[in-house]
Amino acid sequence: MATLRSSGCKCKIGVPFMLMALVLVLPLTRSAPLEEAKFLRQIADQYSAPLVVSFLHSRIQKNEEMITKIKSSLKDLDQSKVDVFDLAGKTLELLDEQLTALEKADYFDFNGTEKVKYFIEQFIMQNEMYPVEFGSYGSVKVVVTPDALLEDLPLKTSDVLISSTNTMIQTYLTDIDEKERSFGSNRMQKLSAFMAKRELKLLADYSYPPNNGNYGYNNVNDPRKVAIGTVLRKVKTIVDFFYAQFNHLADPKSTIKGNEVTNSHEPRIEVVTSTPSQETTPPY
Repeated sequence: MATLRSSGCKCKIGVPFMLMALVLVLPLTRSAPLEEAKFLRQIADQYSAPLVVSFLHSRIQKNEEMITKIKSSLKDLDQSKVDVFDLAGKTLELLDEQLTALEKADYFDFNGTEKVKYFIEQFIMQNEMYPVEFGSYGSVKVVVTPDALLEDLPLKTSDVLISSTNTMIQTYLTDIDEKERSFGSNRMQKLSAFMAKRELKLLADYSYPPNNGNYGYNNVNDPRKVAIGTVLRKVKTIVDFFYAQFNHLADPKSTIKGNEVTNSHEPRIEVVTSTPSQETTPPY
């Protein structure tokens, strides 16, 4: 157990529980890297330096695990991306080793707040230079991302945001549909694409609340903007999961397992004549 210092009081509390509780109440309107940077800077001012260092170790290790998972799951990464992952991993490893060495020297035990803030800024800079998000690689290029539109919620009108959101969804739908129809995609990849398309089509047809004019265009509490934010977060979740899963299913081992589960041989492609709203079962 570690000693937690906040607002002039000391108490004993479990590190994982307390910090996880803080993470869960973070607002969801900003992109993850920006929100994490804000959170890390906040806890550096509120909690004892050794406690913050402990949490920083866990964040570094999570990012290292993420890099390993991405490299092992995405089989078609070009060498330049592999090099970026390798460099990001080595940078995190060095930062973690520096923290460990200074901990052993009791570097953070006395007046360590400013010292730990320095390493937090190093970690934030590393995240900015080498952004690592599972699902980011292999994704189709879009003019604007869900994260960018979430940032624009207080800056643009609801009508503009809805139009941009629908255009973005259609871009994803087109790309996923091409992957579903590709002869190079196996049965499980096609099923994954079908399921992702079904969810995205529901969001493309989402009925937003009417514009009653009672809110200013930059008021994020406007029911229309609240709904837009909900849709954007769902889109982000769906596409991140799909592209990560689609690449993973290209692994021959995953394909074999999928075929064993479905007890199937070659994928059977059928022409679907129903409208998107009538599509309830995958054509495989």
